Amino acid sequence: MSFHVRLVGLVVVLILGIQQQQEYRVQAYQDAFTSTELSYFFGRKPDADFICFEKQLIKGTTLPTTVTTTQATNIEYITVQADKYYKEGFRATVAPALPVMTTNVRIDGKPVLPYNILVQFWCAP
Repeated sequence: MSFHVRLVGLVVVLILGIQQQQEYRVQAYQDAFTSTELSYFFGRKPDADFICFEKQLIKGTTLPTTVTTTQATNIEYITVQADKYYKEGFRATVAPALPVMTTNVRIDGKPVLPYNILVQFWCAP
């Protein structure tokens, strides 16, 4: 086998290896934000709590996104819910831990949201 054929074969193997490695990275990134969950509940909701802030993320919103609010009383409970069933869910995280007066809800999932998500913040009276 000539040197030229060996060199071409080596280049092809290297290119395929690099392409496969990039596919693994993309898949790992997608898996990090893919979930089947379509609703999340954070905190503890006493009966007297009321909805003090509500935000709807509409279909087509670019993810990730963060919903932030500051209230006069403690936010004790948060719900994050999709408006319909879909094969792929989303991930929601809250920081800092409840109860607090200011909090952030970060939502990750598909790059473009395929459904609406309603985020509700429940506050102490």
